Amino acid sequence: MIKWVGAAIDIDDRKRAEEKLRQQAEVLDLAYDAILILDLDGTIEFWNEGAARLYGWAKQEAMEESARSLLRTEFPEPLQEQLTGRVARSKQCFTGGTGHCGFGRKHSSIED
Repeated sequence: MIKWVGAAIDIDDRKRAEEKLRQQAEVLDLAYDAILILDLDGTIEFWNEGAARLYGWAKQEAMEESARSLLRTEFPEPLQEQLTGRVARSKQCFTGGTGHCGFGRKHSSIED
């Protein structure tokens, strides 16, 4: 008799969740508006086609880059204070205003 020791893990739920996330990302890519998702360090984790049209960088160029450097973002108060203050107090996502020194690579204006 051969003895087998191991564990069987059902990954169906994980695969379904990953597929749902992939489908949601595809829908976000269809949006005309620029949609960016950043990690807490400000690294771009998601960049949709609307962001590519507005800022001029393709998704492959923008992913894993610093949004602050890429977009030359200026915050009305230091970013770290915004993240640690508002997010920690509300336990929700950051919402707030920022300004950009330019419109990315395209050097366009709002009227374009």
